[in-house]
Amino acid sequence: MTEQRESYSAQAAVHEALRQRGYVDPYPPAVFAWRQILKATEELGELAAAFRLEDAGAGEFRLTLEGLGAWARSLFDLHDLSGVTLDQERVAAEAADLQVVLFNLAERLGIGDLTELALQKSKADIGRGVRGVPLYRADWVPAEAPAMPEVLP
Repeated sequence: MTEQRESYSAQAAVHEALRQRGYVDPYPPAVFAWRQILKATEELGELAAAFRLEDAGAGEFRLTLEGLGAWARSLFDLHDLSGVTLDQERVAAEAADLQVVLFNLAERLGIGDLTELALQKSKADIGRGVRGVPLYRADWVPAEAPAMPEVLP
């Protein structure tokens, strides 16, 4: 259930910037949402790469996250994502949990207002358009879904 907003919100402005970029309109809501999970996984892999870890297990986990991020990017770019359904209430709860984590990371590291940074980034990216990927078409099926990349320990 989508609620109509009458007032401005940074969240709505970020979404509008993504729409202007070309990543929203061709996708049904559930497919769009799943693509956002893939995008978040890609970004999490890139975030993990910012850390150097002395513990071998933690270092291996970081490399795994980087590999998952690369895999998510290839799925985001290439894989047919039709036939997606979701549990709206669970998505809302887990998305809020994820946002709490990101807000706390930004606050503790002194990164600044993460909401404002996201808004600036999304607006700056409008001119980049869609990253050379096929737009959603119900009849488009790739030859093969990308496989998980090898992860080196």
